[in-house]
Amino acid sequence: MGSTKTTTGTGSVPCLGWMGALLLAAGCGPNDVEKGPVGTDPAAPTTQAVETPPPASRTVAALLGQPPPPTGVDAANLRATSRVLYVAAPDQPHQLTATFMGHDRARVELRLPTGETGERLVETRLVDRVGRFDYGQKLWNELDGQERTGALRRLVLRRATLLFPDGVAWEPATARADGRAGLDYRAQPEPDVVLRATLDAEAGLERVAVLDAKGEEQEALVVRTTTTIGDRLWPRDMELEIGGLRVWQETVLGVQLGANFVDSYFAPEGEQRGGRNRNAQAVLVDLPRGFVLRRELEPAERGWTAARARAVVWLAEAEERAQRGGPVVDPRPAFELDPEGRPVAVLLRQVGALSSPEFQERPAGRGVSLLVGGLETLGPADLERLVVAAEAAAGFRIAGPVEARELGLGGPGGQDGGQGVQLVLPLEPRVGED
Repeated sequence: MGSTKTTTGTGSVPCLGWMGALLLAAGCGPNDVEKGPVGTDPAAPTTQAVETPPPASRTVAALLGQPPPPTGVDAANLRATSRVLYVAAPDQPHQLTATFMGHDRARVELRLPTGETGERLVETRLVDRVGRFDYGQKLWNELDGQERTGALRRLVLRRATLLFPDGVAWEPATARADGRAGLDYRAQPEPDVVLRATLDAEAGLERVAVLDAKGEEQEALVVRTTTTIGDRLWPRDMELEIGGLRVWQETVLGVQLGANFVDSYFAPEGEQRGGRNRNAQAVLVDLPRGFVLRRELEPAERGWTAARARAVVWLAEAEERAQRGGPVVDPRPAFELDPEGRPVAVLLRQVGALSSPEFQERPAGRGVSLLVGGLETLGPADLERLVVAAEAAAGFRIAGPVEARELGLGGPGGQDGGQGVQLVLPLEPRVGED
């Protein structure tokens, strides 16, 4: 072992726009970050051992000069849910949901598990459009200049880290820039985005970073542990670093493949505000395989205020079970509707593989989807549009009741009239019918 050095874990984050908003959302200021391990006192010195790098493994030697081998798993469309703990506010967990469809559709949402809109930050991408939802004014703002570049880098970084070694055209491996045993891969998936993925001496992913024009790290996701979900490895425990300062610790709770959302989930079409969009079209979509727990509402709870309140209670119960090792549930529930558009049941969707017998499997299939303004304004006419589209889908028939899920596009409850609710009518193939 080499010599040791003592560093003082104090520092300040420069004005970083969106990151400043993240720190304020966590209830802390820009100085509430640290360089030492998560959970240490940032005001106290920390001692860090500097070890002699081990020799490169045979695996690393075999990969040198080659691009990383793909996993062979189709994970282009995915949704990952994480629990985030800020270094400065470890007792106030946040929920981070990242949705990606291909390389040019992305939405990352950070919020308190309670869903309070004042604590919600959303950045999205739709092809060349990059924007941010402003929940104070209840609209989506398209970004340009440095703000656009910063948001795009964050979205690309998260996708590249989750999907590594897939998702990005990585260049052949080189020796690590820091001289330690392992490998570096570089890629430039966008004109303004340069990435570096660093592997350790055993060829495990250690970190993915966004580089500036001088090759210095601006922001990085550090991978501490991995887990197997389905047929491939995924990051499990990560840390976000900005300018070398640790901002939060993150645990990936689950990954759902086959995510399928219409484009207005990522960026609204036309005006960002206004009344209900009667010109929106119902479209045929793929529905991913999942596991759902259906909990029926009492007759007195079949209005939207009472239904939402009941859903919050059931989600809180599910969160407590998850902390004791139970199944992790998507924090955004769906509602099963009656023919008048009223809620009759709450649908809780499990994140990740099935681990509880109370959840029923729903195989992958097809459905008809429609985006509307809000739950309170739903009515029979909206459901009829879905039925008409379903009846026009050749080779399919209706397989169940309509389900509604708030997407958060237009503020709480869609009360500003923005497209904030996705309606889905599941279909099944017609077999042996004329």
